[in-house]
Amino acid sequence: MSMIIKIFRVLFFLALYFTLCMVAAVTFLKEWSPGLQMLFAFLTPIALVWWGEKRRARRSSSRQALDNEADSEQSESSSKRPSSPPPKSRSEKRVDQEREQIRQREISERLQPATGSTSKHTVPAESAHARSRTGQYNPPKQDYAAIVQAGRSSASELSEIAARKEAAKAKSPKAKATRRTGWVPSSDSVQIAGRDIGGMIFVGTPPRLNDYGYRDKCRAYIDPSLSVARGGTDKVGNYMPYWPSYSEIPAQCRATYLDWLESGRSDPTYDPGYMFLYFYGLERRFFLDKPPEAEKREILQEVRRLKNLYPNNGSVQRYLGEFIQLAQISLNNEALDEPIFEFRGWDIPLSLKVAIGARLKRGELLSAD
Repeated sequence: MSMIIKIFRVLFFLALYFTLCMVAAVTFLKEWSPGLQMLFAFLTPIALVWWGEKRRARRSSSRQALDNEADSEQSESSSKRPSSPPPKSRSEKRVDQEREQIRQREISERLQPATGSTSKHTVPAESAHARSRTGQYNPPKQDYAAIVQAGRSSASELSEIAARKEAAKAKSPKAKATRRTGWVPSSDSVQIAGRDIGGMIFVGTPPRLNDYGYRDKCRAYIDPSLSVARGGTDKVGNYMPYWPSYSEIPAQCRATYLDWLESGRSDPTYDPGYMFLYFYGLERRFFLDKPPEAEKREILQEVRRLKNLYPNNGSVQRYLGEFIQLAQISLNNEALDEPIFEFRGWDIPLSLKVAIGARLKRGELLSAD
């Protein structure tokens, strides 16, 4: 019967594999010659059926070997199993009962309090005797007054230990980093992933920029909950997009950005994308948060420094140059008459447009410059 089942199985899989190979030859192997297609359609099913039968035979042989081994172990264990002890006679049972009575009598004598013993030994004996009579344990009474007195005497030591723990927790970098959220001024500092990255940055959960369509997050926010690699290994910016966002860049890029911030933010060998992440925060702080004028001038001076780090990068010169023009106009009305001519861009500089408009409004003639 097993041979008939094997024949039907082989014929079934031959037909199945032949059909699949014919479909594959017609669909994916059109470039092959008809002879190669026919060889593929006929030889592949035979090879697959032979391989399947070989695997099935190997599995059945291993299963049979395991069954034989289990049967042999079971027979050995049954042969080695000790026989049940013979039943005891009446005299042996009587001897066992007398031994048990003697053992119980010795236990009761030990539990009785000895004469001349102090109360220190009497209390446990009485409690054990009570346990032997009732089957339950009754604990001795507690001296709560002594417990309260001991707690009051150690209250000062416990308070000192708690104060030391709170002071250590306040000084720890992790607590310092998690408490800070929002804008960090230049006079302060924050630690992220074991790095002291200073101030003039945004830290915390990035806010949403809009509520319609694709909800973009603020790119400048450094989210402490995101993963950071141990070391920054992408200084050239291979994994940095053109419009980087701290929440979207990989963990190794986050580590590289934090390393750049910690090193002083003055290394031009880093990809400009890391500098732009930092610049986004300065831009947001200047225009959206509306800080005091002294802080605005500090931000303007920082952007000028960043612009000089990448003198040959067109994107840096354009975007940071536009920021500098807008910042100068918003901070100083005299900038309306002092256009910046060295701005590199496709359009007329904004400061030049404002200067021309202001002079035309006053009815003045334009200078030769």
